[in-house]
Amino acid sequence: MKTAALILAAGAGTRFGSTKQLVTIDHKPMLQWVIDSVNEICPNAIYSVIGSDAASLRNQIVGTHFIHNKQWSAGLGGSIALGVNRLKSDFERIFILLADQPLVRAKHLQQLMAVYDDQHIVCSRYGDSLGVPAIFGRKHFAALTGLTGDTGAKAMLTQLQPPPPSICLEGALEDIDTVDDLARLQATFVSVNSN
Repeated sequence: MKTAALILAAGAGTRFGSTKQLVTIDHKPMLQWVIDSVNEICPNAIYSVIGSDAASLRNQIVGTHFIHNKQWSAGLGGSIALGVNRLKSDFERIFILLADQPLVRAKHLQQLMAVYDDQHIVCSRYGDSLGVPAIFGRKHFAALTGLTGDTGAKAMLTQLQPPPPSICLEGALEDIDTVDDLARLQATFVSVNSN
């Protein structure tokens, strides 16, 4: 079953104050951590949706195909729709991930793959929330391509009844929205990453 990874990396990092995808964590840009982890699962089938500061991302990030969302400021939903539209003809299932979850590792993604079947979405669970990383099959591509504005995959996941199968991935909880988030992560990153 052909699998692609779609990493959402188009935002301007307004709350962070700069292009957070390029912030260095342990000598590597944050987006690069995500790409390198998913490369163990989907080699040569990693696609990053970029928008704001696209030229810098192209220059500094490797190991991914780029999809440029010129309407990135319209919200996350448009980036998902654009990416899935680009991939839907060539792949049976798509991992959706965020660029600002550098603690997500291949072992977490492998756990999701082990649970996945082509009938159900499989997603991450952290605390009481469902979200990405998540795997979507062909039967859900139409719903993903219909997303707009700031409505992302998480909204889709929370509306499903019964709830989709999920794997507890505490590392996915550590996304980076502010400089304080980054400082907290950097203080613990080496020890967490070695586990």
